[in-house]
Amino acid sequence: MFSPKRAATPLALVVLALAAIAYEYLVDPGTVSDADRQARLPEVFPTFQIDLVHRIELSHGPETLVLERAGATWALTSPRREAADPSAVDSLLRDLELARRARFVSNGTQIGEVRARGRVTVGPVQYVFALGGDAPYPRGGAYMSLLGEPPFVVEAALKVQLLKTADSYRVRSLVRYGQSEIQRIERTTDAAKLTLERVGDTFRVGGTSGPRASRAALDRIFGALADTRVETFLEDREADRATSHVLRTVVIAPRDETQPHVTLTFGDPCPTPPGEVVVAVAGPTRTSACVARGSLAALDTTPDDLVDKTLLSARADEIEEIDLRSGSPGGPRLNLARRGTGWHLRAPQDRDLSAEETDSANTFVATMAVAQAMTVAGSASAPREAVHTRATFVRTGPGSSETLEIFAPDGSGVASARRLDDGAILRLSRAVARRFDPRLVVLRGRAAWTPPFDPASVVRVDDTCTPEAQRIDLVDGLWKMRLPAGQAVDVAYTVDLVETLVHAKADGWIAESDDGTFGLDASACRVTLTLASRDPDGGSASRSLLFGASADGDTYARTLDGPEVFLAPPALRWLAEHPAIDRSGFRIDASAGARALLTHDHSKILLASSGGAFSRVGRAEASDDPVGAALVATYARDAIHAGPPAPSEGFDLPTLEIQVAGRSAASFTRRIVIGAPIGSSDDGYFARVSGVNATFAVGGRTVDALLAGW
Repeated sequence: MFSPKRAATPLALVVLALAAIAYEYLVDPGTVSDADRQARLPEVFPTFQIDLVHRIELSHGPETLVLERAGATWALTSPRREAADPSAVDSLLRDLELARRARFVSNGTQIGEVRARGRVTVGPVQYVFALGGDAPYPRGGAYMSLLGEPPFVVEAALKVQLLKTADSYRVRSLVRYGQSEIQRIERTTDAAKLTLERVGDTFRVGGTSGPRASRAALDRIFGALADTRVETFLEDREADRATSHVLRTVVIAPRDETQPHVTLTFGDPCPTPPGEVVVAVAGPTRTSACVARGSLAALDTTPDDLVDKTLLSARADEIEEIDLRSGSPGGPRLNLARRGTGWHLRAPQDRDLSAEETDSANTFVATMAVAQAMTVAGSASAPREAVHTRATFVRTGPGSSETLEIFAPDGSGVASARRLDDGAILRLSRAVARRFDPRLVVLRGRAAWTPPFDPASVVRVDDTCTPEAQRIDLVDGLWKMRLPAGQAVDVAYTVDLVETLVHAKADGWIAESDDGTFGLDASACRVTLTLASRDPDGGSASRSLLFGASADGDTYARTLDGPEVFLAPPALRWLAEHPAIDRSGFRIDASAGARALLTHDHSKILLASSGGAFSRVGRAEASDDPVGAALVATYARDAIHAGPPAPSEGFDLPTLEIQVAGRSAASFTRRIVIGAPIGSSDDGYFARVSGVNATFAVGGRTVDALLAGW
C-alpha cells in the first residue's frame, strides 16, 4: 500500500541532487568542485578531458597566443589567424592532461616573476593560471598557481610547453597540397619559366600538349615541396625586403578550383644561420620564413631533365596485361595477363606459365618498365613508314593503358617509337627496340644450358675471350694452366669460372635464332667446357658458350646447344675475359719479423711486423698505423693479361712500389708495383708482382688506403 510518508525521503534526496547539479552547471559553471579537487589532488587540471578542450589562451609579455578548436581541427586566432600545427597542439594537450603537481608549497609562498598567464576552457570549466619563476627542486621545475588555490610546483615538461611562443604552433610546411591535389606548377627564374600541367594521372612539361614528365623527377620535385619546411619565421616586412630581389617564384594551382593558389617567392639569403634563404608564401595564408637552401635543389630541374625518357609510365608491379603484336596483318602476337602471383599466356597459346616461365616473365616486364629512350622529340619528327610493332600495357585500375608504336630500326640500328600517351617520338637503341618484339622465346626459363650438367664433370676449360687463348686442365684432381704457358693457375678463380658458367642464367631471351645483328658470327669469342666421359671407350663431350655484341650493359650470347639468343649478365662476360692467373703474390703476410718498404713520389716508409700487424719502424703501437693495416689487406682483384706490360700501364713512373722481405730474408725478395689508373682510379690500378709475367688489377680503394697515411 502506497505511503506518502515513506516516499518523502527519497524524493527529497533527488531534489537535493538536482539542485547541486544545477548550481554547479548553471550558477558556478567555471569552477571545479571540491569533491573533484580532492579526488584528483595531484593533477594540475582535474576533470581535464582532451576532447572537451575548445580554447587555450597563453600570454607571454606582449604576445597573446590563442588556439581555438574548429570541429576536428585547431586554428591559431592570435596573434595571427591561420591553421595550427596539429602535432604541436596535440603535444600541448597531452602535457596539460598529464600535468602533475611535483610538490605543494605553503599558501604564502611567492611564485616569483610571472612568465606566462593562461586560460584553458574544458567544457564548462575554465582553468586560469600563472607560471612563475624556477623552483629549487625538482630540477627544472617552476612555481605555478591556479586561480583561487595555493601555489605549487610543476615539472620541467609543463614549464617548457607553457613558455612556447605562437611560432611553435604554426604549420611549418610551406605547401599544404599533396601531389594528387595539384593541377599545375609554374616555376619562374631570371633564366626561364617551367610549367608542369596535369593531364589525367600524369604531368606534362610545358603545358597540356608537352611531353610527359618523368615520375622519378616528379617524385623529387613533390618530395622537395613536401619536405621544404620553415626553419625560422620572419616578420612580413622583413621578408618583403628580402624578396625584392627574386631568386625564383613557384606558383602551385590546386585541382579544386575553389581552393586558393599558393605562391612561393624566394629571395635573399637569411641573415642567420648560413645556408638558408628567405621565402614569402601567399595563399591560403601569408607566411614569411627562412628555409634551407638545399631543399630547393629539386626545384631547379631543367625541362630536359623533367621529360620522361622511359617508354612506360607504369612501374613493373603496376602492369596487369601486356599485348605485343606485329604491325603486319597476321603477324606474331604475344599476350600476357597476371593471374594471382603468376602469369597467364593468352597468345599465341592459352595456358598458365610454369614457375620458371613466370620468373622469366617477371624479368621481361621489369626490363620493359625501365627501358629508356636515347632522345625524346615532338610528334613532328614521327617516321612515315609502317609500324613494326604495337605494344599495349594495361595498368592496375579500370581503363588505364599505355600504347607504343615501334618502327623498324634504320641502317645504324636506331629505331623510333611513338608514345601515344603524349605523342612524343622516342629514339631507341636496337637492344631496347627488340625487347618489344612479340617473341614467345622471352618466356623461356632463365637457365642457359639445356639440359643442365654438373660442374664436377668439367675437366677442361678453353677460353678465347681472354687476351691470350687460355686452356686449363684438371689433372689428378688439380687444375693446371696449359695456356698461357709458364703461368700458375688461380684455383679459386678457375672454380668460380666453372661454377658460374655451368649455372649461368639469362638476363632475358631475345630471339629464337641469330639474324646476324647480335655479333655471334665467326668473330665471337667462346668458352668451351670439356666434360669427363662416362664411357671409357667414348670421347669427351663438350659444351660451348659464345659471347657477341654488347647490349646496354649486357652481352648477347648463345650456347651451341641451340640457336636461341639471350642476354648474358656482365659478371659472366667479366669472368670469361680475365685469365685465371695466380694472384697469391699480392698477399702480404704480417708474420713475425716480416718487413715492407713502400716508395711513393720519392718518399719511403719502412714497416715491420709485430704482433700480427705492420707498423712504421719507430712507432710504439702497430694498430695505430693505417698504412700497415692497408698493407695486409692488399689483394689483386683479377688478372688482366699475361706477358710484358703495355706502355700505357704506367710502370715506368709507378704510383706506388712495395718491397717485401720475410722473417729469414736479409734483403727484400718480392716487389709489387702499382702503375697507372685503369681509366679512372675508381676502376682500379694496373699492378705487377715479381716472378709473374702478367699484369693485374688492384682496386682503387686498396691503393687509396695505402696512400692515405703518408
